[in-house]
Amino acid sequence: MLKHFKPHVFLDLAGGYGQNKVVSNTWIMPDTPASQYGYANTHNNNYFASLTALYTRPWNNFVLSANGRLLYSQVDAGRYTFVYQPTLLPQTVAPLTNKVLFLMENAEIGYKFKPNIMPLMPFVNGGLIQVLHFSNSRPLINAAINGTLPQLSMNKNGYRLGGGLSFNYKQLTVRLEEQYYNASGTFTSYQTIAGLRYLMS
Repeated sequence: MLKHFKPHVFLDLAGGYGQNKVVSNTWIMPDTPASQYGYANTHNNNYFASLTALYTRPWNNFVLSANGRLLYSQVDAGRYTFVYQPTLLPQTVAPLTNKVLFLMENAEIGYKFKPNIMPLMPFVNGGLIQVLHFSNSRPLINAAINGTLPQLSMNKNGYRLGGGLSFNYKQLTVRLEEQYYNASGTFTSYQTIAGLRYLMS
């Protein structure tokens, strides 16, 4: 839900639910005669809610956008089993609930060509991601379990950098963006993001 307060200020409230299928695998003592291969499949339930304050303002041919966001995320992972080959017994992983509250600050600047030249707007952006609260329903580290722990990457402050092109035609906007994310050097990702927006009159 988006609310317009002043000519350049908006407030956005959003929420959502989703599911992820997670496929995990690990090697114990690889490249040795006693090596063991382990794998597991599980599904996670994901919930999120966010409150965002947005500011946007044109200046000559430039467009400046900035926003601050509070984002709450919760991931519920059910009980699952790691199966090992060839000799180790299966190992059960207990359920886990992960809760995180983030504060995000972002800024973007774009350049609008005159419409009679081309309807494209190149842009660059960046932002900070800060962890305000982080909790798990049980300890993550368990010496008896050999597996991946992706939740550890969520308890890290980070930053993101991006850039791309935006195409505008009447009420239609198409965005193509390359984005880099780094969480304290522990987790990094490169993403290509395509977005489509249509403003209904």
